[in-house]
Amino acid sequence: MPNALTLTEFSDRDLLYALEESGNEEGFASSREVALKIGVEHPHPAQCVGSRFAWLKRFGIMEAKVDKDGEMQWRLND
Repeated sequence: MPNALTLTEFSDRDLLYALEESGNEEGFASSREVALKIGVEHPHPAQCVGSRFAWLKRFGIMEAKVDKDGEMQWRLND
């Protein structure tokens, strides 16, 4: 299981696959849901995932929205 979700521990492709597996009917999942799915062992697992997702969003690979509870939701772009 990845500790801090560095590129040497977990590839972007694997991370995106975990997102796809965790997503709802619209494809969205939270960083927390993905961190639980892949078993990130870190004091702040959702932040580790969210940080990687933010980089992928900058490159146009992902999109994000804030849900009604204020939690960031992520999914792959078309």
